[in-house]
Amino acid sequence: MSKKKDYIPRVDAAFNDWQLNLLVLIVANAVSWAITAGDVTALSALQTIFGPLYAKFAVKGTRSKADVKAYKDSRKAFKAAIRKFVKQWLANNSLVADEQRVKLGIPVPDGSRTPRPKITDVPSVIVSNQKGSVERLQFRAQADSDRPSLHPEANGVEIHYAVDKTVTTIDDCDKVVIISKATVRIPMDPVKAGKMFTGYARWINSSDPGKSGPYTPPFNGRIAE
Repeated sequence: MSKKKDYIPRVDAAFNDWQLNLLVLIVANAVSWAITAGDVTALSALQTIFGPLYAKFAVKGTRSKADVKAYKDSRKAFKAAIRKFVKQWLANNSLVADEQRVKLGIPVPDGSRTPRPKITDVPSVIVSNQKGSVERLQFRAQADSDRPSLHPEANGVEIHYAVDKTVTTIDDCDKVVIISKATVRIPMDPVKAGKMFTGYARWINSSDPGKSGPYTPPFNGRIAE
């Protein structure tokens, strides 16, 4: 049996080019892929350390043994963090399309996918208050369902909302949340306790945004104290 080729380039210059592209795409799409900001920051911090060390290493005529060792140690730590990040956030994240994985330079899961039809219906939204000025939103593919569920053709839910503000259209909403599950808890500013918030939501197709569903009518809730 042949050994599966590693997706991370082995040649130093190729690895440097690859990681630069990878991080640019991760930072640009972190919100739409629902990646935790802290994990993006941690990976970016390792890149910040790696960059100057690679620059010294790449100049063979002036680099020292210490420069080489520092670079190799940094690359080893950076590669390990990338593998962990890809496994956790990119390899099986339904919000990341296969075309995007190709651009990232990471493996595309085996198996072909049948093109999904355009989503034509809206989610049913259940709003409930939680302690600490937290609002829980639950989405259901069918209004008569007794539990949260995603639409079978959707990768997640896109939510636009505004707090203590007159909202007449979705353009009046100044906050956006994208989730890959059917339930989300949104922390609100405790200063706004007792105030109303208004939102809109829709099912999203992350691989083909044009096939995402229409937005719900506006839904409302009052922020708990």
